[in-house]
Amino acid sequence: MAGESISRRAVLAAGIAVGPAMVLGKRAFGEDLRGDELPLVTTGLEHIGMVVPDVEAATRFYSSVFNPDLQKEKDAPLRYYVMLGSGYIAIGSRAGVTVPKIDHYCTLVRGYNRELMTKALAAKGISSATRGVVPDPDGIGLQLIATPGGPGPTAVAGGRLVEVEPLVHAMGMDNIVLRVADLRRSAEFYGQFFPKVLGRAGAVTEPGARDQLAFKAADTLIILRASAPDETPGVASYAVRVAKFDQAKVLRGLAALEATVDRKSAAGAVRFRDPNGLAVELKMSSG
Repeated sequence: MAGESISRRAVLAAGIAVGPAMVLGKRAFGEDLRGDELPLVTTGLEHIGMVVPDVEAATRFYSSVFNPDLQKEKDAPLRYYVMLGSGYIAIGSRAGVTVPKIDHYCTLVRGYNRELMTKALAAKGISSATRGVVPDPDGIGLQLIATPGGPGPTAVAGGRLVEVEPLVHAMGMDNIVLRVADLRRSAEFYGQFFPKVLGRAGAVTEPGARDQLAFKAADTLIILRASAPDETPGVASYAVRVAKFDQAKVLRGLAALEATVDRKSAAGAVRFRDPNGLAVELKMSSG
């Protein structure tokens, strides 16, 4: 009703507590944005993209763990999307790539304008690739997509490859851990996109690890870890936030799917390697 609304100025003048979202104002909700704001106005990590030799085999594994109801690209080459609540895993192949790897990850950006962002990054000496992918100093693809995201207009219902009850109920991405050749160089790069998390991030996904730090994308983390001399820079692992689960049951289920499980996983978490050797963590949501 008219007269019942209270202006933000009046609320502040009255000394009433104002939530963080109200204090941030329109920028927090992506209104009145140009689309090239740095640091990014992001809703967090949305998906990871993996390249594997056998797309259907990898999809059967991940749909058994997270969600059997798939989406896929309507045209070749074959590419499946395993949905994770608010996010997803993109699974495809690439000519000449025989070693499984995660080649990119994505964060959703409020008010994103690819053309303006490309110009803004170019002014900083940062080159953008196709599909909004910005390679970091080690060639790991950081993809920027406008909210609300999703697999995109070329994706269609993909049916099911397995008829199972998934091991966990996925809620979305939690974090990604990147092995980087030069921690300072990578920190400078990511610091242009995301705010840094104060303190060390060793306890997040790499207990006991040294030489690492983290950047915050909404309620998700991008964790940088210095590569060991015998390691190749790239994605070390990623974590999915899931609803409460029976840890022992999930460990048995993963073993039955031929994953290599970490029996020393902390309470409320399960760490494993998929049949292609890619490292994954399940993190029980506290909500």
